[in-house]
Amino acid sequence: MQDLYSGKCFLTLKLLKKYGCARTKTSAIIDNLSRDKIETIVETLQKTFFACATDGSNDVNTQLYPIVVRYYNKEIDQIMTALLSMPSCNESCTGENIFNLLNREFVKYNIPWGNCVSFGCDNASVMTGKHKGVDKFVADQNENIYISGCPCHLVHIAAQKTAQKIPIKFEDLLVDIYYYLDKSYKRNLELKNGQLMCEIKTHKILKHVSTRWLSLGKCLERLLEQWDALKMFFEQEYEIEKKKKGKTKIS
Repeated sequence: MQDLYSGKCFLTLKLLKKYGCARTKTSAIIDNLSRDKIETIVETLQKTFFACATDGSNDVNTQLYPIVVRYYNKEIDQIMTALLSMPSCNESCTGENIFNLLNREFVKYNIPWGNCVSFGCDNASVMTGKHKGVDKFVADQNENIYISGCPCHLVHIAAQKTAQKIPIKFEDLLVDIYYYLDKSYKRNLELKNGQLMCEIKTHKILKHVSTRWLSLGKCLERLLEQWDALKMFFEQEYEIEKKKKGKTKIS
């Protein structure tokens, strides 16, 4: 049985090596497959409830507004998330113009706003404004629709404002600690002894690079993990420096 399976795999690979598909053919295949997929999604949205979300791109030349939908697929008994379309806004991106963009897609596919039970977006005034935001025009189409601003966006803004009140800059602290320990066997050995005393894993202090902003979270996690050992280490360093200065004044 295994030999038969291996033989089939060999023949399949042999056929695939002879298969040629350049840009034109590949584009045509993707286009036809995507049309079939869109037709299936649209048929479902016309008959069932769904949630819709969009957010504008930051491209200077054109503003894209991908329309993402989330719905229940009865056939496979799963919640599905799909990209319905990605229209571009060639006018000024006001709340009304963005809504008209979305509405044109709904009309084109004959999708009723009444089936849309939730609309998700970021918390910019152009999206959530009470009088001229996209949310207002969406609510005019379906008064029972649930408008959901992005909670991650709100948490980020809150964290950003809070961080501004902290008297130290974490980026500078991480860089200073790393380079203070870097290439010093004696300091790293003393820190390791502190880690063992505090029963902390003997992990190295990570290097934060400002151009790689994703490293900030990992570096902060490592700093907090090693906080007790670092605190003990720098307290000892402070006492040593204090004694040195005292001896210098006496002499």
